[in-house]
Amino acid sequence: IYTYTVATTGSCAQGEARQTFTLQVVNPQASFTPSYTEGIIPMKVSFTNESNEDALTYLWDFGDGNTQNGEESNFTYNKEGEYVAKLIVSYNGACADSASHTIRAKKLLIPNVFTPNGDGINDLFVTNLTDAYK
Repeated sequence: IYTYTVATTGSCAQGEARQTFTLQVVNPQASFTPSYTEGIIPMKVSFTNESNEDALTYLWDFGDGNTQNGEESNFTYNKEGEYVAKLIVSYNGACADSASHTIRAKKLLIPNVFTPNGDGINDLFVTNLTDAYK
């Protein structure tokens, strides 16, 4: 918050008139939490906006070429990959700030064979589902 004093001058002024006003500089700060950061595709993620109240515009970039405007957002990742989801907030197009989270979308892998012969190779029948939700 800044305080300025303005003084009038010129041939029509009968002395000085002063007016003090306060100018508050708005500084939006981006923050959000994804409902999941790892999962199996199709992976629906809800993004909860936790930005401060100084932001007026919100742009979500899901890291795969898709974007969306709005305070809150949901997005479904349909392809396997690692994506950087980003929220860009601003106040009237200026004073922008951003926050990001890495999202890992995986395919469900189910093996079609296993050999429980005690040699330490393929002795267990497991999927990557357990790893995806650690």
